[in-house]
Amino acid sequence: MTAVLTKIADDSNQRNLGSIVQKHRPELGRYEDIYRDVHKHAELSCKEAPIAKVVAAGLRRMGYDVVENIGGHGLVGILRNGEGRTVLLRAELDALPIKEQTDLPYASEEVMVDQYGFECPVMHACGHDIHLTCLLGAANSSKSAQEQWKGTLMVLFQPNEEHTGGAQAMVDDGLYDKVLVPDIVLGQHSIPMRSGKIDIRPGAILVAADIVRVRIHGPAQKTLNPQEYRSYCFGGADPSQNEQHHHLGKISTWICCYQA
Repeated sequence: MTAVLTKIADDSNQRNLGSIVQKHRPELGRYEDIYRDVHKHAELSCKEAPIAKVVAAGLRRMGYDVVENIGGHGLVGILRNGEGRTVLLRAELDALPIKEQTDLPYASEEVMVDQYGFECPVMHACGHDIHLTCLLGAANSSKSAQEQWKGTLMVLFQPNEEHTGGAQAMVDDGLYDKVLVPDIVLGQHSIPMRSGKIDIRPGAILVAADIVRVRIHGPAQKTLNPQEYRSYCFGGADPSQNEQHHHLGKISTWICCYQA
C-alpha cells in the first residue's frame, strides 16, 4: 500500500519497503485482543452499530478524520498526507447467523434478532473479525509511517456484506460525495496460505452469496395425527441436500427459517 501511495520507482526503494513495514509494525498483542473481542461479540448484518462505534473511536485516536453512518453503519477513516494518490482499503463489519461450536475461550455466544425478525445465534465464520482487525493495524502503521509516503489514505469498513447489500447502500448514500474518489481500491480476504505471503488478483475473488426465499404450500396439518401428513421441515431441507448431491461445492451453507 505504501508503494502505491509513494509511486516507488526503483529497486532500492522497493527493498526499503520491507524495512519501513518492520519499523512501523504495531504492537500485535493489542490487535490480538481486539480480534478476540470482536469475535466474541459478533454482530449480524445491519446490526453492526456497536462495532462501528468502536472502530470509529479507534481511528480518531490514531488521528484519522471519520465519516460515519454511510449506508447504514458504514464508516470511512481519512488520513490526508500531502499531494499524491488516494488509496482506499476495505474491510467488513458483520458476522453470520451461525452457532459457534469451537470451544474457544473467546467463542461467540451472541444471539440477535436479524433484519427479518428471526432470533439467530451469531458467529464470525467468514473472517470479517480478522479483516477489520488487520485494517485497523494497517491504519496504525500507515499513520506511524507518514514521513515515508504522500497522498491520502482512506480505510472503509462496510456493513451488511453477508447479504451483499452494504456496498451498494454506501454508494447510494453518497459515499463519493462524502469522501474522495480513490485512485485504487484494495480489498482483502484471509485464506489458508504461508505466513508472510500476500497474493494479489484484480477483480472479484473469494466471494459468492445468494439469498433465496422459498414458500412451500400444503394442506393444514392436524397435530393429533402427524403420521398422516408430510413434514414441511423436510421439504425445506431437501433443496439443500439435492443441490449438494448434484452440484457438489456450489452451496456451502443453507439456512432455513420456518414460520408457521
